[in-house]
Amino acid sequence: MKTTFKTVLLLCISLIIYSSCSKKDDTEPTTDTNNQTVTADGIITGTISNYSAGAFDAIECIDAGGNVFGNCTPTSDGKFSMKLSTPTNLQEIVAGSDVSVSDRTAKSTMVTMGIYKNNSPVGELFKCNFTSYSSSIMKTANNLMTVFMYFDKNCTIKGTESKTSTTYDLNLKKRWNEVVLKVTGSSTYTLSSTIPTDLKWRYFIEDDYVFF
Repeated sequence: MKTTFKTVLLLCISLIIYSSCSKKDDTEPTTDTNNQTVTADGIITGTISNYSAGAFDAIECIDAGGNVFGNCTPTSDGKFSMKLSTPTNLQEIVAGSDVSVSDRTAKSTMVTMGIYKNNSPVGELFKCNFTSYSSSIMKTANNLMTVFMYFDKNCTIKGTESKTSTTYDLNLKKRWNEVVLKVTGSSTYTLSSTIPTDLKWRYFIEDDYVFF
């Protein structure tokens, strides 16, 4: 059975996020996060750098359970704009031991973007710094990609989790947030709310990233 990279990514981040938050921290999130693609009212906009007209005709924002939160059609030059709906089925953050979280009652969900042609899935869309896939995508240092997460409360997640070798610097708002995942080693990561300015939207057809 095939497992797409989207599934691998969602699973990886969900294991990192939901196993890592712990101690109470009264620090409030910063007023604004940096270089966020998503607006306060949940609108994502971008330009797909490698888009070719006709490659696909729809973009859909979806969670691991198949719930759809938004969809749109790219223009002929690869521009898109999508408004995300407010999730109702949210997941609790599980307390860990090494990382501080400002509000352990906060709940969230995360999504990635599928691309479709004639109503059939053909690949994925990512904001990232790489141009091709391999089976070691989550083990190659300095690979960067973003995902979008909805939180129902303001929340900070700070520190390093020894169990998952992951460092957090997240200032999350009660809204949709963009989070960048950086691979720092073969099994080490950082998650941050500060989005680098040099990431580009790129699409990858399914054959580029299928794992067996």
